[in-house]
Amino acid sequence: MTTQTIAGRDVDVMEMLAQGVPLTLLMDLVDPWGPRSDELYVVEGRAA
Repeated sequence: MTTQTIAGRDVDVMEMLAQGVPLTLLMDLVDPWGPRSDELYVVEGRAA
């Protein structure tokens, strides 16, 4: 099974990955506590 409910819609995860949607974004979307934006900003800010 490759479907997941995101924002109330069933989506085909494999299709989204094939279209270039990052796996980490999909994981953030299904996280019940929401994305960890602050943590990501700190890590990505160091890489810039």
